[in-house]
Amino acid sequence: MRFAVRPTLFLLGVALASGASAADLPSRAAAPPPALVTAPLPRFFIEGHLGAAFSQFDDIDFVNPIGTAFTLNAVVGDRIVLTNVSRDDTAIAASIGAGAYFLPNIFGKVSYHYFGEHEASGFAAFPAGSFRQDLKVTAHGVMLGLGFNFDLTTLVFLEGTVEAGLSILDVEGRQGANLGRNTAFPSETRTNFAAGAGLGLGYRVTPNFDLILSGNYYWLGKADTGTTANPPPRGMNPGERLESDLSVATLRVGGRVKF
Repeated sequence: MRFAVRPTLFLLGVALASGASAADLPSRAAAPPPALVTAPLPRFFIEGHLGAAFSQFDDIDFVNPIGTAFTLNAVVGDRIVLTNVSRDDTAIAASIGAGAYFLPNIFGKVSYHYFGEHEASGFAAFPAGSFRQDLKVTAHGVMLGLGFNFDLTTLVFLEGTVEAGLSILDVEGRQGANLGRNTAFPSETRTNFAAGAGLGLGYRVTPNFDLILSGNYYWLGKADTGTTANPPPRGMNPGERLESDLSVATLRVGGRVKF
């Protein structure tokens, strides 16, 4: 009887010890899940925009020191005050740019702008007739910009931008085309300080592509022709030129690719 009890007690002790050892082992079910890996937000981008530019010439001054003695128009100093002035025009506008996000909703960029060809005109009357003065400007710009996005929803956002840089204005002038004269002022390329600001409405088509409709205003600066020399072109006087300042408002639609 004593012999039978001892093996039974021994087997019971082995079973209890085995259970205690298994309880000390770590449970696979309790292991923490692996950390989730999220993709980084796009930081850089390229963009392009296409639309229309609506120009506003502040005025057209016809500088003509000798002609002021013969004109039938009003005169201010050495300027002949033109009549029937047309100062507004519309042209195709486009831009391309590249930049980077400093924060998820704040970015900087550099852009090239094509503002199109814009024309203005006015009339100066002399005893020989009323001579139309035609001013044509082809406008470009290179600017640095700072922008920010304000989310309206997860997909729709407002975007504000401010820009500053240089405008490059290729300026031409003609005189008397309405009378068959069409004499040219010296052409000139003007480089000015330029600045602009705008507001856009954007839609996130994908995390890496936005569609943006934007309206902007740009001050482009001086748009003067060259000055006639001595001797001047046929039918003109020495010292003649056309002077103006140019600004444009643009309405464009574009896309931004982020990477």
